[in-house]
Amino acid sequence: MKPLLYSEIDAQRYNRGWIRCGQDVCYYANSMKRKGAFHYYTLTFSLYFNNDYDTVYLAHSYPYTYSDLMRYLNKIEQDPRSKDKLQRKTLCQTLAGNPCDMLTITNFSDPPEKQK
Repeated sequence: MKPLLYSEIDAQRYNRGWIRCGQDVCYYANSMKRKGAFHYYTLTFSLYFNNDYDTVYLAHSYPYTYSDLMRYLNKIEQDPRSKDKLQRKTLCQTLAGNPCDMLTITNFSDPPEKQK
């Protein structure tokens, strides 16, 4: 799996987001051991940058922010097809002070004893 790169210059010039990048990608068990005799792993790759004086971000997988999650939950909560099958409540607050939502997905038209 190739790493991902986000270039601020490419985002402004070409409206480009995260892209897969890197050559000579290698993922292997290294010589360091964890408890239980499991090895740590190392990811190596070569990377060439297209723009001088750019700010770039690297990631192992596509970033999914809390804001992305909130937009998605708002969207499915408003969708008429799922509106009557979904209940969203705040379970608690995160350490950052954000609400941590709990979703209940069921057929709410059933009697409560069948919803468990």
